[in-house]
Amino acid sequence: MTLPRTAAEVLSGHVRLEVRCTDRGLLTFRQPRLQYGQGIHGFFCYHRGNQFASSALMMPVTGRFAADIRHSCSPGGPGKARIWRASQRRDPVSGKRYPWLYQDQAMVNHWYFYGFDADFGPFYIKFCGYFPFTGQVYFNGHEYAKQQCLKEGISFTALDNAFGTVSDPAAAQRICDGLTDQKICRFAGKWLSRLPQSFTRADEDADYCWQLSVQQVEFSTTMALDRPVASRIFFDQLIRDNLDIGRPDKVSLVFGRKIVAKGKFKTPGTFRTQVITSGTCPFIYLFYKKTQVKQ
Repeated sequence: MTLPRTAAEVLSGHVRLEVRCTDRGLLTFRQPRLQYGQGIHGFFCYHRGNQFASSALMMPVTGRFAADIRHSCSPGGPGKARIWRASQRRDPVSGKRYPWLYQDQAMVNHWYFYGFDADFGPFYIKFCGYFPFTGQVYFNGHEYAKQQCLKEGISFTALDNAFGTVSDPAAAQRICDGLTDQKICRFAGKWLSRLPQSFTRADEDADYCWQLSVQQVEFSTTMALDRPVASRIFFDQLIRDNLDIGRPDKVSLVFGRKIVAKGKFKTPGTFRTQVITSGTCPFIYLFYKKTQVKQ
């Protein structure tokens, strides 16, 4: 038996199954027009006809939304969130007081809805229990692929978060490649429309609608090798080859950004590589500004 000596040799002759798939996905949904003070003022004054914007106007909206949620699920748990508050300021010239909106950190209730979708499998949606009720949608690309394989009669062995075996790898890969942003948006929109609504139809008609953005996404390449020793050789070689991936010149290749290492206009941030081994599972972390990449 001849053992492979490099990661390239492992990939070229010892992989019996390979599936590339979007893995965990975390989306944020928010009201883009209610993320700044002037937008909050416009919502309560110009749209809803109040004289001024105040946190007192937010409380009834929050109360109605929380009441609708309590009819649908059990109470949520507390968590930190950025919220809008109102305070009184005094005009230095006239001496008159006026309301002033500002953002603050607070412990508020978050509401979780756990569901099962015929196309996406298990998922959850989380609402912040305070105006303007920003939330998250979590899904898993592997669970999507498993549901589609079941529909097409493709047999597989499901691992914790991957495929162990697949009767038709090419068809499974086609399914994974077919998970588009349009399908994800339709999935999120379908379930957001079925859950309790924090804003009225009149608000929606005035273009106060949810907007989705990607908060976190993971991409996975599952490779089943012909023998365990090949896996150990592959990971050992991969770690050795990537120990310097956190250097500025390598970071610029990963993120497609020009990195200035010296001088007046030096790119901010700590450039480093971190290797963590938990049991037999090694991880390589690359840090750049507020972003980290995990392999």
